[in-house]
Amino acid sequence: MKLKFLIIGAGDRGSNAYAKEIKENDLGEIIAVADPSKRRRKEFQKRYNIEDKNCFAKTTKALNKKIGDIAVIATPDKTHRDIAVRALNKGYDILLEKPMGTTTKECLDIIEAQKKNGNILMLAHVLRYTPFYNKIKELIDKKEFGDLLKINYSEDIGNWHFAHSYVRGNWKNKESSGPIILTKSCHDMDIINWYMGEEIESIFSEGSLEFFKKENAPENSTERCINCPIKDCRYKAENIYLLNKKQGINQLEKKISTEDTLEARKSSLEKTDYGKCVWKCDNNVCDNQDVIIKFKNGNQACFNLNIGPSLEREIHLYFEYGKIIGFFHKGYIKKIEYGTEPHSEKREKIEIPYKSNHGGGDKALLENLITTVKDNKINKNKSTAEESLISHLMAFAAEKSRIENKTIDFKEYRENSK
Repeated sequence: MKLKFLIIGAGDRGSNAYAKEIKENDLGEIIAVADPSKRRRKEFQKRYNIEDKNCFAKTTKALNKKIGDIAVIATPDKTHRDIAVRALNKGYDILLEKPMGTTTKECLDIIEAQKKNGNILMLAHVLRYTPFYNKIKELIDKKEFGDLLKINYSEDIGNWHFAHSYVRGNWKNKESSGPIILTKSCHDMDIINWYMGEEIESIFSEGSLEFFKKENAPENSTERCINCPIKDCRYKAENIYLLNKKQGINQLEKKISTEDTLEARKSSLEKTDYGKCVWKCDNNVCDNQDVIIKFKNGNQACFNLNIGPSLEREIHLYFEYGKIIGFFHKGYIKKIEYGTEPHSEKREKIEIPYKSNHGGGDKALLENLITTVKDNKINKNKSTAEESLISHLMAFAAEKSRIENKTIDFKEYRENSK
């Protein structure tokens, strides 16, 4: 029996990730869509053959009654709490895009609704479902090099991605969305917690906005790129959104306007933040942040978030008798076993080529969700709602530490969040 899906939010994740994977892999039946944008609704309806009666401009109308089995929520972060609670109360099992919520209260409200109704609630922590991160977890559990002692983990967001999403875009301002350590890196907090598998003792964080700010604006630059005399700026909006020249970022063009036309995109660059100088926006999220996580057993993890030249997640794991290094986007893992004599270590390289859609995580996530829902067994879910909550509390605690410049006792923070 095929499960029936309601997709709430027909943007990039809702349409081009989840719905696409469901259709192309015959994972279920997409029967309804909700999105306030007429263009996105119509495109989604045509692409996935949705009946008129099941196309909704308002989520509240889509959730008036239960018409499917699973609700996929891929809407702006600030809307997650209200939509998720409503869907859970209607009896839907849920796949919720990360972050769960933008405050601890929003997250706890969703968890409370899930517990009250007994539904399946899966957060889209897609890294847990990729071959890359699962292979590393397999190596940790095998204890080939003894116990895991320390993790050094870094995420380079990519300068073009950072400028689009965290300077000009939806996640630029922590008041309207959330801190970047939550909105971008709760994935990574989840991986650290999953790999260590130990109680967290404390969290300390430092970070700031150093690059994309007014003080660094080039001389003679204007408020908007379209009027700017500086023609060779790497962040010039016309070169990113209009000229179809730069490999790997053409997918950004559709995201800056409600209509998919050159004229609409030009208008957007004249009126919205996508056309503003990257040094003169109202962004306030960090463009660099370091987090130190200490565990009860004495282990430690260090996480570094940076702009970086391109997308990459690089992880170094230190064991009693060896080390594992992984590059997610480059697509390989290195095993290094310490030798008994100087320079006698053994090395092995494991190729895990990066696949589209989060390294293959999107499809595996949906497959795990479907198995969990069909069997109605939450413990078949590779990442439960409670586990996902920990990653969010880690991010919130890190931001509190950064702002207050102090170490956060995690057990105390978690208790006070209830």
